[in-house]
Amino acid sequence: MQHITLGWGRDYGDVSPIRGVLVGGEEHTLNVAVDVVALGEVDDETLRDDA
Repeated sequence: MQHITLGWGRDYGDVSPIRGVLVGGEEHTLNVAVDVVALGEVDDETLRDDA
């Protein structure tokens, strides 16, 4: 795999990881984890077609 699309939109507002309003005076931290599992073999021809 060369890349993985996690979001698609016009700008950050379309694909932001959180929505809504955060209320509070403390510092906020966003932790994100992504596990990627290959479901099968991908040949080089398939990778060229997707680019």
